[in-house]
Amino acid sequence: MQFCKILILFFLLVTSLFNAQQIFFCKSYTNSGEPIDAKLKWEIEPYGGEVFILYQNGGKPIMDPLCYVF
Repeated sequence: MQFCKILILFFLLVTSLFNAQQIFFCKSYTNSGEPIDAKLKWEIEPYGGEVFILYQNGGKPIMDPLCYVF
């Protein structure tokens, strides 16, 4: 029974790695979709600035008309 639980946990971990999605806040991005100067914390100047939101989901198209970021 213990082996079965470990096997299920391993299966869930492996499948979650293949379906991983990542969101980056960055200054720009490359032609291959890699973030340039990604940071977790941003301070935007009083006169404004640009921050790109890069969503990597394994090349799958986003089918929903809206995408929320929390």
